[in-house]
Amino acid sequence: MAQHPGDFEQILVHTGQHYDANMAQVFFDELELPMPDVHLDVSSGSHAALIMPRFEPVVDYSCPGSYLVVR
Repeated sequence: MAQHPGDFEQILVHTGQHYDANMAQVFFDELELPMPDVHLDVSSGSHAALIMPRFEPVVDYSCPGSYLVVR
């Protein structure tokens, strides 16, 4: 998608579930991923209960045609 910027608009959302550098930043660095456009700042607790209310405004604002979820 990054190789075809005129065809796609990407928004990278990071949940923040893994806030330790060894569990988060290392993936961005090693996979050469761009920094997230949106960081939901979810760190602990019931992740689904925290992620969805924080993700919904992102969806409402950006009105995406599709989603790609990487876990």
